[in-house]
Amino acid sequence: MKRFLFCLFLLAGYVANAQYLPLNEAYNGNVNSSSLNFAGKLFNAQNAIDNYGPFLSFGAADWLLQFNATTQANSDIYTRVNGYGGLGTWYKLWHSGNFNPAGYFKFGSNPYIAENGTNFLEGGSYNGYTYLQSHGSQSLHLNPLGNHVLIPSGNVAIGTTIPSVFKLLIDNGATRNGLRIESDGDGSAYSDINFAVKNPDNIVGAPTIWNVSHRKDGFFTAMPGMSSLEFYAELKGGGYYAPLCFKPNGDVILASPKNTSSSGNVSIGTTDSKGYKLAVNGAIRTKKVVVTQTDWPDYVFDSSYQLPSLDSVSSFIQVNKHLPDMPSAATVEKDGHDLGEVQKLLLKKMEEMTLYMIEIKKENAAMKIEIQKIKRQK
Repeated sequence: MKRFLFCLFLLAGYVANAQYLPLNEAYNGNVNSSSLNFAGKLFNAQNAIDNYGPFLSFGAADWLLQFNATTQANSDIYTRVNGYGGLGTWYKLWHSGNFNPAGYFKFGSNPYIAENGTNFLEGGSYNGYTYLQSHGSQSLHLNPLGNHVLIPSGNVAIGTTIPSVFKLLIDNGATRNGLRIESDGDGSAYSDINFAVKNPDNIVGAPTIWNVSHRKDGFFTAMPGMSSLEFYAELKGGGYYAPLCFKPNGDVILASPKNTSSSGNVSIGTTDSKGYKLAVNGAIRTKKVVVTQTDWPDYVFDSSYQLPSLDSVSSFIQVNKHLPDMPSAATVEKDGHDLGEVQKLLLKKMEEMTLYMIEIKKENAAMKIEIQKIKRQK
């Protein structure tokens, strides 16, 4: 472009002086002679080679610009390399008509850059917006050599002509195919999407980057060598949280403990889990609940167990209004109760009641014997 502007500047200087050299006086038709030097000259090529019009020569007949072609539409500019008269090919730089040479630029209304008459890059305005598009059978490629594509400001919309307040908007219309990320990845993951804090200076010990990672190594799912989707956070200063992971076998992991600084808790219907792994503010419906529990009260039936006397149990009930070892109504209303622990305590009370019943039965049997003796003495 600099070279092109320099040419136009040089041309303006020549035109201002209105000095032209007739083409047949500049050389005698011997365009291949090494002694010819057309550098910096402006020639009037009317009715001469190619019959196109005035042209500029730069170098020893190596690079030419030709202006205002008489056999084509007006206001055309051509360039040519490697000499005159069949040496090299004319390429149109400025085009104002409908002529389709091998390649050219067109400026003005709906400007474009043409490779040939079929495939070309066109820009212009339509319905109040500016556009850039490819024509013909070829797709529009941005930096196919792998350079960066930078958009310093503004927004991008795909599938719509309506401006968006979002940095990227994809309107699929009536189709389902939207966004796809495809990669072979590295040894750890196939691909990632990152949500990062731009200035994390004031963040201490909290996440600065959240990731959606299509992983190979099962870093948070403990299933390496397969395809898992893992949502995790990177903490400032090191460490991870992994609140949601999808295992390749269909399982879902909430608050994964693997390779994390803290596994976290899950809350449903509340923002405060109160330290429990699962906090639900509402009803739960299920067919089965399995609770693992230690210190199951089989020890009640051990011969060393000291069974409380019924008198002591009665005294405790009179004072506290509930059984020994069991939580009070006020405690349950305030803090709830542990299903496994309460189940264990209920079983303990049932086992103690069983022992009481066995003792009562023994006492009843002894009383029957005494009654029978009294009856025989009468």
